[in-house]
Amino acid sequence: LQEALYLDFSCIKLRISKRLKSDVLLGKNGVHIKDIKGQRDVEIQFEDSTDENSMQDCVVSGQPDDCKSVLDEILRRLSGYEVVSMPVDSRTAGLIIGKGGASIKSLQEGLQIRAETRGTPWVIFGPKHDVREFLLRLQLRFGVATASAGQE
Repeated sequence: LQEALYLDFSCIKLRISKRLKSDVLLGKNGVHIKDIKGQRDVEIQFEDSTDENSMQDCVVSGQPDDCKSVLDEILRRLSGYEVVSMPVDSRTAGLIIGKGGASIKSLQEGLQIRAETRGTPWVIFGPKHDVREFLLRLQLRFGVATASAGQE
C-alpha cells in the first residue's frame, strides 16, 4: 500500500529590473524581502540572468494564497518606482555632471533617486515622484528634453 500526498503548490515568475531588485525588493541585509515574505509560507528566489537589458526573474513559490499575497505586495512596492533611460551626448553629460559632480548632486538634492551616468543612455531610477522631479529640474536647468518630465 502506498500513499500519495498532493500539496497545493504555486509558482509565480516575475521579470523585474535588476536596478529595482536591490533597492525595492531586497533592501539592506534583505530587510525588504523579509518584510515582504513575513509569515507567509513561500520561497522567493532570484534566478541568474544573462539578459543584457538588466532584467531578472523573481520566482515566488509556495502555498497559492501566500504566493498571491506576496505577488500583490511586490507589485504594490514596484508600482511606486520608475526607471527612465535617456540618451545624453558627452558634451551635455559634462555640463550636467559638473566639476567633481557638483551640478548633478545639486539636481539630486532632496530626491531619493539614483542616476547611472556612465555611458549612454543614462538610467535614472527611484520613486516615481522623485524621478519626475529630477527630470523636470534637468529640463529647466539644461534644456534637456525628457519624455516624462513633469508628468504625473
